[in-house]
Amino acid sequence: MKKYLLSKVSKFIFSFLFIFVLFVIYFFSMIYVNKPLQPLQQRFSNKFHVDMKKAGMMNDIQGGFYRDGTWHVYFLYSDKIRFNAKGWKFGELGTNVYHVTTKDWLNWEYEGIAIKKNMTRYADISSGTIFEDLDNWFGYGNDAIISINSSFFDEGQNILGYYSTDGGYNFLPIKQEPIININQEIPENRSDFRDPYFFKMDNKYVVYLAQNEYFGVWVSDNPTSGFEKVGKITVPHPMLECPNLYQMNVFGSNEKKWVLFYGGNGSWGKDEDGYSVGTYYTIGDIDNNYVFIPDKNFTSKRLDFGPDYYAANFMKKDKGIKNINSLVTTGWIGNWSYIYQSPNDGRYGAMSLARNLKLNKSKNDYFISSKIIDYENSGLTKTKIFSNSTNFNNLSGAYQLNVNLKDVQDFNEAITFSFFDSFYKIDIYLDFKKNKVCIKRNTSYKILQERSEFIKTREFNVKFSKNDILKIFLDKRIIELEFPNGYTFTMSKFLGTKNDEKLSIIMQNNYQISMDYYNLDI
Repeated sequence: MKKYLLSKVSKFIFSFLFIFVLFVIYFFSMIYVNKPLQPLQQRFSNKFHVDMKKAGMMNDIQGGFYRDGTWHVYFLYSDKIRFNAKGWKFGELGTNVYHVTTKDWLNWEYEGIAIKKNMTRYADISSGTIFEDLDNWFGYGNDAIISINSSFFDEGQNILGYYSTDGGYNFLPIKQEPIININQEIPENRSDFRDPYFFKMDNKYVVYLAQNEYFGVWVSDNPTSGFEKVGKITVPHPMLECPNLYQMNVFGSNEKKWVLFYGGNGSWGKDEDGYSVGTYYTIGDIDNNYVFIPDKNFTSKRLDFGPDYYAANFMKKDKGIKNINSLVTTGWIGNWSYIYQSPNDGRYGAMSLARNLKLNKSKNDYFISSKIIDYENSGLTKTKIFSNSTNFNNLSGAYQLNVNLKDVQDFNEAITFSFFDSFYKIDIYLDFKKNKVCIKRNTSYKILQERSEFIKTREFNVKFSKNDILKIFLDKRIIELEFPNGYTFTMSKFLGTKNDEKLSIIMQNNYQISMDYYNLDI
């Protein structure tokens, strides 16, 4: 009996110790697992850009609408998708449409998923058009919000429609079958059939579809069926995606021009410009079949010169697509050449700062000027003075800098701004004599070093003059630049683990130049 009791006690003690050891192992393993989480959040959580709060990928901007003082903006979000360090995909596939709202383009509310994947048998939702149905085209009332989207299906891409009667917060399918079915396209053109841009003109419903090397134009008398292909639009930089069309008023005149915005690729083909994927625009007119005809005397131009501004969409307070004075645009910050291989905490992609766009004319040339909606009136400003070889290591990790160039006495001068830490470096070289900008990005992260689109040097011309202001917006994973002539440049960046990010400024001559500093680490 005594041996039996000792045996029972021994087993009890052994079991207790075993459980205790397991608990200790679990406890310390959880500390080990969770310990990197906070540094990862600090490294990868943008402070003033729209950024998903949970893991997954956000990408193409879907557009939105303005109602009762609030802008409603939508983008694609794959909440279950994951990638490993080499960019191999795992986890559940499928894309939803996510909804955010703002009153000023600076402060945001995250409203949640508005259009859920798999609401029809045609599976994932992809890019399209979102608008207010003020004239009740679809029969759900004048307050209805309509979304026309592409889908990814085993049998090919199709065009489907969704509606909302609660102000754009929740959508349902207009019908279970496509508005335009890929089977309506001839067999040899069925690989790309997506990104519908939907509008109405002369009692006709028109859809522009991205079909790789051109945009197909589809027209119907009914908004949900009966579409037929009536023409196609060929513009530079295929593969073509994400079309938007507006008749814009030329600033300061009575002239109007049709402007086609679209996604393209400048990295290859006969139209290569060396800038990577991006958003482009061209000027022209439309014919009797609502087909955009590019102006033969106008060459497509890039809306943003950086490699990480893509899949942009465009919004306005004006109703319709004619007589537009200005547009507000945001783009997806990411690049398909390296987004999967980028260091991360489970989140990929972000949304750019919003920009106001206007159509301008200089002599016989047209151009879009971009002005980033910024933080000049939203917080404390500190003026700093820098001179040759000044290093700033006491700046917060998120800020806006307005660099005043009026003190550059000799416009044979050149200035280099270097943003860097132990993990990355971005050099921005301004050559005032040649009116040229040169931007180079590099990293110690080996996988990205092997991606030519990530480390490529990019150059473009900017006309500098006295009293110019260069605006720099730096966030945890993003840098955006606004140049005096209305050009912008957007580039992703990735911090290291040492929290040692700095700004270095080098000039040929020892001038003193002031800059206004806005701390956005909020």
